[in-house]
Amino acid sequence: MPSRVALVGVGRMGTPLCGRFVSAGHSVTAFDVRPEREEPARSLGADWAPSAIAAAAAADVLVTVVPGPREAEAALPDAVFGALAPEAIWTDMTSDAPAVAAVLRERAAAHGVDVLEAPLGGSPDDAEPGASGCSWAALPKPSTGAGRCWTR
Repeated sequence: MPSRVALVGVGRMGTPLCGRFVSAGHSVTAFDVRPEREEPARSLGADWAPSAIAAAAAADVLVTVVPGPREAEAALPDAVFGALAPEAIWTDMTSDAPAVAAVLRERAAAHGVDVLEAPLGGSPDDAEPGASGCSWAALPKPSTGAGRCWTR
């Protein structure tokens, strides 16, 4: 069953991921703070949202791919997690600082959102064919939402 994916961060690494999610049959709504990223996301078949909160509205899966901790904290106010569908999962593919990641995990948990930390490795050239590496850490114990999303 395809997921409704909210993708926050459609830059060098997020753009190839956007295309891979769409190609896999998922419904993707993307957002980036840079409005010029709308056209590349739409050209891959994603919808565009005017904010991270709007992108997250009723999504089963939230994926963040932003440059670093400051950007992650700015992109993810409490309302983003509140907008997600029940039993949603958030996959953070940002290389976050532990202190920032902890704050964001608490925000997610307050809304019953499961978290997978999966910082990306590699380059955009690796991301395009789906060859990027990542380290996965489920925190603390993912519900069926994680399995529903990532076992397909």
